[in-house]
Amino acid sequence: GLGLLIKFGIQYITCMLAFWSNHGWGIVQGRVALTQLFSGALVPLPFLPGWLRSVAEMLPFQGIVYLPSSIYLGRAGDGALGALATQAAWAFGLLLVGRLSFARALRKITIHGG
Repeated sequence: GLGLLIKFGIQYITCMLAFWSNHGWGIVQGRVALTQLFSGALVPLPFLPGWLRSVAEMLPFQGIVYLPSSIYLGRAGDGALGALATQAAWAFGLLLVGRLSFARALRKITIHGG
C-alpha cells in the first residue's frame, strides 16, 4: 500500500508540473523512464553500477517496486521496519508537496462562463 501511495505522489507532482508547462507529454514520459529505472521495475537495483545504485537509493522510486519485493522475499531482514518507515516518510512528503502545488495552482486558475 505504501508503494502505491509513493507512485501516486510522484504522478500527482508530475501532473502538477504538466499544469505549469505547455507540453505535459515530455514530463510524463520522463517520469515513466525515471520510475522504471530507479524503482527496480526495469532492472533490479543490485544490478545497477555502484554510483547509479547510490542515486537510486536516495530517491523515492525504490519504494514502489524494490523495497516491497525485498520485504516480501525476506531480503530486507532486520531492516524491514526501517524500509517501511522510509516508504511512509516518502509517501507523506510526496503527497504533501503535491497538495501544496495543487493549492497554488488553484489560486492561479480562472474559469469564466457558466
